[in-house]
Amino acid sequence: MTKTRLTGVITALVLASASAVSLAQAPRPPAAAPAPAASGAPAAPPASPHKPAAELDQIKWLEGTWRCDGKAPAGSMGPEHAYKSAMKVKRDLDGFWYVGEYEQKKSKDNPMAVKARSYIGFDPVAKKVVSVGVDSFGGALQMTGTIEGDKISTEGEGTMGGQKMGFKQIFARTGDKSLTWHGELKMGKDWTVIGDDSCKR
Repeated sequence: MTKTRLTGVITALVLASASAVSLAQAPRPPAAAPAPAASGAPAAPPASPHKPAAELDQIKWLEGTWRCDGKAPAGSMGPEHAYKSAMKVKRDLDGFWYVGEYEQKKSKDNPMAVKARSYIGFDPVAKKVVSVGVDSFGGALQMTGTIEGDKISTEGEGTMGGQKMGFKQIFARTGDKSLTWHGELKMGKDWTVIGDDSCKR
């Protein structure tokens, strides 16, 4: 430490000590009288200034426990094959998000079964669906999209296995207790379909 810096530190310590002594010697104001006890019912906690976007109520059909039959075409994940999957979706974080868990069943035909977790919300400023997700292949995604009737479409970018990738998906309501999911992956120039699920609850 240089001499100039040491002098500055000592000066700061002296000033801080002097301030503390001055505060200790200053006359203290009389203590305030205790507030009278409130009568009647306890006061309600302050209301949150924010409310979940009304658009989220339009996709409440997404909630539930779903059992799905899926099909993946031939591609980077192997030859064409069928698979079974399950999905659970619920409203979370005081109603501002839907949280979903997705898992494919591993089998001889589907050895690279994936697990994924995601959050879906709505940005009232951008007027867009927002989604973030991670999966068991090390993938991480950020997407935005739209709600059009009974269809949720999102698209964005992320990384997987140290590579940049694009991803898009579509959830579509097909009945009171049924929906479909479609996913596409882009690593390079071309989009590749990675799965189509038909789900029931």
